[in-house]
Amino acid sequence: MDLFNNTTSGDCYVPPTNPKAEWAKVVTYIALLITSIVGNVIVIRVFTTGQRMRTEVNFLIINVAIADLLIAVINMPMMVRYFVRSANGLPPVWFAGFWGEFWCKSDNFVSGISQICCILSMTAIAFNRYFAIMFPLKTPLNAKKTKLVILLIWLCSCAITSPVLYAMRVKEQHGEYHCTEDWSPTFDNNQTPKYYTLALFTLMYVIPLCLITYLYSCVIHKVWIRHVPGNVTQANQRLEDVAKRRVLKMLITVVIAFALCWLPFHIYLIMVNFYYGINSCDISPMILFLGLLLGHSNSAINPWIYFIFNKDYRRNLKDLCRVPCGKYNYKHVPVTTTRCSTIKSTNGQLSGGKDIELEELKNNIDSSS
Repeated sequence: MDLFNNTTSGDCYVPPTNPKAEWAKVVTYIALLITSIVGNVIVIRVFTTGQRMRTEVNFLIINVAIADLLIAVINMPMMVRYFVRSANGLPPVWFAGFWGEFWCKSDNFVSGISQICCILSMTAIAFNRYFAIMFPLKTPLNAKKTKLVILLIWLCSCAITSPVLYAMRVKEQHGEYHCTEDWSPTFDNNQTPKYYTLALFTLMYVIPLCLITYLYSCVIHKVWIRHVPGNVTQANQRLEDVAKRRVLKMLITVVIAFALCWLPFHIYLIMVNFYYGINSCDISPMILFLGLLLGHSNSAINPWIYFIFNKDYRRNLKDLCRVPCGKYNYKHVPVTTTRCSTIKSTNGQLSGGKDIELEELKNNIDSSS
């Protein structure tokens, strides 16, 4: 949950001594907001362009991009609003009425479902890659089943985060309104936040990351010892080595990026609930700011991961921007027609057999990345 208002409202609020630092936070979050929106809109556009990009894994990547986009559109503007008020020496008051209650609940609800949706989508991708590589002869997850998985991911995310809709509410303190977390009277206001925080951390962070790590470890091991069938030429071996390095870098980067970006925020929640109390003033707001900033930055980092490691993504992005693709133009022409009709040896026989094999291998490598 986004508890920024909890630890900086009411009696806990201390006017900032350095307005310039608050304006720096405003600029930082605006830059992060723009980068996240533009980056994830491009991801959705690129991965929905062309039949080749409409794979099961890419559908799940689009799902992650949508979740990241929700954080950028809903949560980040509220952070900008908070720091603008803080920079002007104004307390972080909320607004009363229906819309105040609506945004108090939806801001925290969207933050929760977006994080859970991301980790569940990453887990689904890990399972997809695991079964595709470890059991290649079995029927892969088709588009219809993938869409069902995505629907279940969102339903699970909403169900797990639904308690936030009850707990987050607008309360009046000293004539000012604040968006705070209050589990009473239905639940115990001291123990329930602890149980809920611990459950989220365990079920939606630790266990999925351990599972993803195990699945990707098996995939990396399988890919590393795999040999290209048939006659392995020197060129084939080079392409195989490139595939190994690319897959290894991609998998490690995706897992580490999410784990590191959200770990400080989870640690903060555990500290607040188990050591200081849910409305404690003892923890510096800077700790929460850094935790949320790093967590939200994951929404801006993901598009760069796809750009760096996925050649198909870069090619489609170049096509969308109408930038000449140079050596990548071959993908617009069927490989078998191009190679077999244009490449001949000096004795009149086709010499494109190896080139066809290399081209198909290269396409498989690019698709897997």
